[in-house]
Amino acid sequence: MERVRWDRAGSKAERGRAPERGGATAHRCRNLYAFIRHRLGNEVSDREIARMWGMSWRSFVNLKEGKRRVPRVEELEALADRIGVDVMVILVVARGSPQPRSIIGCCPETTSYAPSSSPA
Repeated sequence: MERVRWDRAGSKAERGRAPERGGATAHRCRNLYAFIRHRLGNEVSDREIARMWGMSWRSFVNLKEGKRRVPRVEELEALADRIGVDVMVILVVARGSPQPRSIIGCCPETTSYAPSSSPA
């Protein structure tokens, strides 16, 4: 019998398989990384962000590339504390949803958190 488990989204996932690169999980991870990058800017390296967050370097790279699952709520709460945003904002970003400026206070309403060249 095939061993399966239910992931957080409620869908069937094989035990030990990494998320699909082009799937919703990959989009959520890349969205989270882009938001972190937008908040902290390019002055802080990826290694420093991983160290600050208490995450291994390899795990952070996998997050950046969309090769891992979205971090657990406890990890997202720690991230929110370290980058100075409300926990609810991080949770929404981790779901893959951009938020309007009124909620985040830093980003215009867009489909991406990557900094734009036009003034906000």
